[in-house]
This record gives sequence, C-alpha cells and structure tokens, in this order.
Amino acid sequence: MSSVEGNTLPDGWDLKPLGEIVKLQNGFAFKRSLYKDKGYPIVRIKNIKNERVKLDDVVCFNPTDYNKDLDQYKIEENDILIAMSGATTGKIGLYKRKDVSYLNQRVGLFRIKNGDLRRYLLYFLSTQVEENLLKSLGAAQPNLSSSQINEMETPIPPLEEQKRIVAKIDTLFAKIDKAITLTEESLKQAKNLLPSVLKEVFEKGKADGWEEKKLGEVFKLTSGKFLPKRKLINGKHKVYGGNGITALHNDYFIEDETIVIGRVGEYCGATHIVDKKSWVTDNGLYCKEFFLDVNLGFLKSILTNMNLNQYAKTSGQPSISQTTVHNLSVPIPSIKRQKEIENYFASMDKLNEQSKSKLKEQLRYLKQLKSSILSKAFKGEL
Repeated sequence: MSSVEGNTLPDGWDLKPLGEIVKLQNGFAFKRSLYKDKGYPIVRIKNIKNERVKLDDVVCFNPTDYNKDLDQYKIEENDILIAMSGATTGKIGLYKRKDVSYLNQRVGLFRIKNGDLRRYLLYFLSTQVEENLLKSLGAAQPNLSSSQINEMETPIPPLEEQKRIVAKIDTLFAKIDKAITLTEESLKQAKNLLPSVLKEVFEKGKADGWEEKKLGEVFKLTSGKFLPKRKLINGKHKVYGGNGITALHNDYFIEDETIVIGRVGEYCGATHIVDKKSWVTDNGLYCKEFFLDVNLGFLKSILTNMNLNQYAKTSGQPSISQTTVHNLSVPIPSIKRQKEIENYFASMDKLNEQSKSKLKEQLRYLKQLKSSILSKAFKGEL
C-alpha cells in the first residue's frame, strides 16, 4: 500500500513523482520591447484565471523578431498550464482554444494526450495550488522550480479507477456549479433589490404629486479640502470613510452630520452620510448649507437612486461638478413622509443585508464542498 498526506491509499494505487507521469515544458523569455498588438499571442501568468487560460489581456509577437525556432513553446488545445512565479504561483489553467498561442517564461505546460489522465491530473493539480505556493515562498518573489513540480507526489490509481473518479467528480461538480450559479443569481437580485424599491417609491411619489425641486434649491455643495498624503497616516487623525469617500475626524470644518458625494475617480457619484465634526478630503463634495428641512437618510436614498455617476464627465477619470449636481431635479415630499420612507428603507436594508449574508455563506460552503470532494478523491475515498 502507498500513502499520501499520511493516509493509506487503496490497493493498486501508486504514488509517483509527477515528472514520471508527464513532461513539464518551460516557457520562453519573450522580450517586452518586442511585444506587438497583433501577431501570435503570448500566454503570460496573468492569463491563467479560474483554472482556464483567458486571452482577454494578451500581448503578441512576430516570429521574425527572433532568430530561433519557437515551435517547442507552442500551446495547443487541452494543454494544462501552471504559474511558476508571482502571487498566483501554483495556479493552473486549461487551454481550450483551437488556435495556437506561445508559452512565456515562468509558465509551465503539461501536454497529456490521454483525456482521462488529463482530467484526473487537472483535478489533482487544482488541489495542490496552496501547497505549491507555500513551497515557492522564501525568496523575494514566490517562485516554483521545475524540480519542485516534477517531484510532486501524485497518487495514481488504475486506468478504470481514474475514469470512475473523473466521472464522479464531473457529476458532483456539475451539480455544485448549478447551485453556485443559482446562489450568485440570488445574490445579484438581492443587491439590486434596494435600488429597485427606491425607484418604485420615487416613481409613485411623482405620481402622488411630490414637489419637484432642483438640488441646488435643497442644499449648497462645496468641495472638500486638499489633504497631503502624509496627513492620512498621521496618528492623531482617525481615518474614516464609506463608499470610498475619505474623511478625517478633526476639531472643525463640518460641525453637523451632512451628505458627502464622491467628486472624482472610482467612487464618483457615491453618497455617504458623514458623522459630526469631520474633515472631507478634496475627492468629495459635501453639503455645507441646507435651504429646506430634509431628512438625511431620505436625501441619501434620493441621491443613491439617481445614480449620480451617470452625470459625470468621463474624459480622463470620471468627475462630477457642484453645478451639475445643483441642476438635477428631485421629488421632495413632506418631512413626515421623508422620515417614514427612511425608516422603511432602513428596515428593508437590514433584511436585505441578512439575506446577502446567508447567500454569501452558502457560496463559501459550496466552494469548500468542491475542495472536500477533491480531497477524498485523491485519497481513494470517493
């Protein structure tokens, strides 16, 4: 009997170094200075994603730029690739394209003609990612050597058992993937629930005759203050933020709770209620003065529902101006109705967050279930 991870394997199984089962092909050091936008694709480590090889961000080369026969670095359909350095060391990907690409340095390749063995080893290698990353640590950059890969102990059952294991994993994973898809769709619907409820409430409000006001008639916006980077790590200031809008606790500047709107960048148009006595950085606009009696929770809901980012200028990075926001029109009900709506949204948001938390936990369980199945498979327990 053989053993793996301290467990005894079934009779008829062998424990072999991976290098005795399949040959590892290393990649070629293509020169960055000779990268092209068109030509033959070069598969780099970054192209290995979620156990697939994706060419959505790819560079190319022209063979005439190299005085060398590069045929040995060709990648063919159903080749298995492995990342040999960087933060994703040990990650594997199956190349499913019919057109040929070429293998970059620090990417390894396994070419296995036998489909059953290929699927078996693909599943096995997917269980070794964390272990391979641990093996690679110790240098300035994680680095997995050819010898480390070739010496990887691999449990090999008889051919018919390989087929049975692969078929069993395929069946179980298909069911799990279906459950994951349904859970992700439910999570997407949960994330879209509140915006859809907001839209419905405000559309009904318009029909009920809520008064239309320009935002400039509701409040006056001003830009936050530029804060040098060193201030952000000054120990006497507490860093505080929401939706990517940074504010620093300070003894002045904003004396009361107010609304902050992301002015520029990734969080342009995002809204946040800032606590009392805060300092807003220049990536945010904040309401310095209110002209009407408004409930902040209700106002935040209005601004969220409006999706302010759609009004941003997009040359360079997105940015939205005070004038643009001031000129937008919104429906404003009585202050009593505003508070009722805020309470309703708060209760809906709480229930929605609970639902999303359960769905996320379900996703974690389903993904862990895959790992559990694979662990049993390669101990001969499936």
